[in-house]
Amino acid sequence: NQSLNGVLVRLGLSGGGGLVWFALCAVIGLSLLAVMAWLFRGGHDVAAMLTMAAYSLLASPVSWSHHFVWAVPALILLVVWAHRSGSRTLWVTAAVGFFIFLTRIIWAMPYEPHLAELEWTWWQQLIGNAQAAWALAFLVVVAFFARNLAVRLDATTPRS
Repeated sequence: NQSLNGVLVRLGLSGGGGLVWFALCAVIGLSLLAVMAWLFRGGHDVAAMLTMAAYSLLASPVSWSHHFVWAVPALILLVVWAHRSGSRTLWVTAAVGFFIFLTRIIWAMPYEPHLAELEWTWWQQLIGNAQAAWALAFLVVVAFFARNLAVRLDATTPRS
C-alpha cells in the first residue's frame, strides 16, 4: 500500500493515524487546487491531470503499487519539462522515478502478512515507501514549476 495511509501504518500509526491522515490529505488536496488552477491557466492540462492522479493515489486509503501506472506519463512530462528548461531538479526527479518504478525497489523490503514492516529501520522505511515518497516529490516539483509558469504567463500577458 503506497498511499499516505499505508505510509502512516508502516510508521506505526495504527489505522493510518485517522486524523493525521485526514489532515495531511486535506492540506495537500486544498493546496493542489491552486496548483491545478495555475496549470490549467498555463495550458498544462496534462500536468493538472497527473497532479490529480498523484494526489488521488496518496489520499486513497489503499493504493497498491500497480495503481501507479500514472507514473509513466508523469515521467514523460518531467523529461519533456527538464529538456525544455534544463532544470536539474526535473532531471533528478525523473531519474529517481525511473529508478523506483523500473527496479520495483519497494519489493526488496521484508514483508509478511503479520506487518513485518512495523519493524523496518529508517532506511527500509525510505525504500519501502519509495513510490509514495516519489509521488509527494512529484507534486512538490510540479507545484513549484506550475507557479513559475503562471508567474511568467502573467508577466507576458498584456493588461487592458
